[in-house]
Amino acid sequence: MNKAIPDRSLSIKQGAVRVFRGAEFGESQKDLLRACAREEIDINVPFEELPKTDQDFVIDGERRSGDYTDEDYENDRWYGVRGFFRWLESKTYKMHVRVL
Repeated sequence: MNKAIPDRSLSIKQGAVRVFRGAEFGESQKDLLRACAREEIDINVPFEELPKTDQDFVIDGERRSGDYTDEDYENDRWYGVRGFFRWLESKTYKMHVRVL
């Protein structure tokens, strides 16, 4: 997670999650801000100063059982930074498919 959150002195509002800063995945930043508001997580303090439970929530998302589905990303459930990367991997165009 050090690459995803390289500067832990930034707050969530300041874009602590690096990949969510750009226009391409900015919607995930909005999802994160909504989830933090719902969970009453302070988005204005540096990420490194958040309680461990709040940091875990941002990174791991809401606990659930089973595999992640597209539905998890379309409702209000926070999928977490790890969940975002799982989703991104599932959408990656596989090299062996391109060769065919």
